[in-house]
Amino acid sequence: MDNPKVIVVAETEVHELLVSSGVHWDVQHPVESVSQMWDDLSAGRLDQQSVAIVFSDSIFAGHGDLEQAIATMAAHAATFVVAWDAVGVDGLLARVRETAVAHGGNPDVPVHVLSTTTGRSVLDGMRAVLETAPPPRRTVFPLTYSVDVDQPLHLTAPQVHEFAPEPVAQVPVPAPPLHLVEVPGVNAKPAHALYPQPTTPAPVDRSTPSVPPTHAQPVIKADAHSTAHAVQAVVEGGFPTPYGQEDPLTRPPLPGQVTMAVTSSKGGSGKSTIAMLVAAQIAHSSRKAFEQGLVDRPKKVVLIDMDTRDGQVASLVGQYIPTALNIRVSPDWDEETILANLVHDDRLGIDALLAPVRPRTADDVGPDFYRHVIRMLQRTHDVVVMDTSVNYLDPLISTVCLPEATAILFVTTLATTSVQGMARALQEITQTTENGGMGISRKKIGIVVNQAVTEVGMERDQVLQAALKVPLIGSVPLATKDVLTCTNYNRMHRLLEHPTLGPAYYKLATACLPGTPLVALVDDNASATFADAPLPAATVPPPARAASPAAPAPAPASAAPVAAPTVPAPVRVAQPVAVAAPAQDGGRKRSLFGRR
Repeated sequence: MDNPKVIVVAETEVHELLVSSGVHWDVQHPVESVSQMWDDLSAGRLDQQSVAIVFSDSIFAGHGDLEQAIATMAAHAATFVVAWDAVGVDGLLARVRETAVAHGGNPDVPVHVLSTTTGRSVLDGMRAVLETAPPPRRTVFPLTYSVDVDQPLHLTAPQVHEFAPEPVAQVPVPAPPLHLVEVPGVNAKPAHALYPQPTTPAPVDRSTPSVPPTHAQPVIKADAHSTAHAVQAVVEGGFPTPYGQEDPLTRPPLPGQVTMAVTSSKGGSGKSTIAMLVAAQIAHSSRKAFEQGLVDRPKKVVLIDMDTRDGQVASLVGQYIPTALNIRVSPDWDEETILANLVHDDRLGIDALLAPVRPRTADDVGPDFYRHVIRMLQRTHDVVVMDTSVNYLDPLISTVCLPEATAILFVTTLATTSVQGMARALQEITQTTENGGMGISRKKIGIVVNQAVTEVGMERDQVLQAALKVPLIGSVPLATKDVLTCTNYNRMHRLLEHPTLGPAYYKLATACLPGTPLVALVDDNASATFADAPLPAATVPPPARAASPAAPAPAPASAAPVAAPTVPAPVRVAQPVAVAAPAQDGGRKRSLFGRR
């Protein structure tokens, strides 16, 4: 049996002590910072099935990053903190517990403090936890350590290098392009299953044996004449294709499969929140429909974070690994690898594919890779929701997300800048390719007004005019405090039970899946709701306007408060048409938002 693996995010002194101690464990390469730990975990250079992780309270980390890392890893491995600062360690642990609570974790998961008095104090502290731990964490410690561990353990001050400019005559050698370091045989597990799990792999029928991978990086060239199925790949250097010996994309997507892109032209519009909650609403409502016998099975939903440089999904679900990068560095981009690298949120009821942790790795997961992954997930999940960036000209959005989507939710707020930006984006997106646009059909786009509120000077007709004949399918009311609270405490699922947000998301879910039985989570009474009410007209009177003689006199300051105005009868903003027999394109629905 292999020795248990240990990650050391600490100084060289600690790493060398653990390596030379004679304990029967596999201490992996030293990690100098928290950001390097996330990079190496995502790229497969650190084993995600490690049973123990050792942090130092003096390791390099940004503000709050060390607390976040400890809180995250404590839920998955035996976690230790080498306390060089014996006085401040209690404050560190308190911040770790606060971070765990804020991200929906368990603040009571133990984090073990290791005294740095001597090397023995560090090793004996780990012995007390790991020697009697249940498998797979149980570690064999020797009767005596193989080195002298009774000497004081000193923290060497880091060497400071002075800046020395290079000679002017020196010609810099161009650095080779940055590529991922592929680790052969990496089979990454989701963040909630870091420990070895008893699994029975499905038999794989391969007509010819696969070529064992080498340490070189595969060079994959996209074929410009790819079919409507997979992007064909020419692989140089003896590597297997990204999907193994046979192409699983010859299978059609699941019957009735829907792929949605949620996009916007302006940051802060709430695009990621809407993408997550629409996905969760579909999952929960279809689950209730299944429990009531309305459908044969609940919908299987996956949320893909397509914002590779500033993804928000990981923060919203409170999990950070594995990411899409784990799939990218794997020898095969097959179904088993993709599904193994999804994270699952039980509270939201959805799977999620996270964006890379570090923005600098975004270029390593490009359009061809994501197109392949999306088409694979269309064969495993009934609903695929893509949360995009606001840069709709990015090739990842313009050539993958929008073309692959069978439905597009374009999110805007009632701010003038957001509405005007929407008009520019829709013009670019729906313009024909002959005229320099993307050629995306208006029939599969629907406008969603987020943070809707009355009396802000933006009329319904103004939004519709900016929408360029794209239908308005609903709106989500403004509930800033509740949304921020659920976001900061990692309780996004609670918004589905919100008295006004819940019905709004249910209506969006039914608009995206017309004809699909979905059961509401919150009862919607007969009164007007934000999702049904028309966008408010501007009610602020223009300045310097003479008062009408018939107008009532203003109430005196001492008068009783005026009663709230009566809510008008609801008027539909836009009614998506339930198409009885939607046009088919490879088994997928089209024109979900087509208007009468």
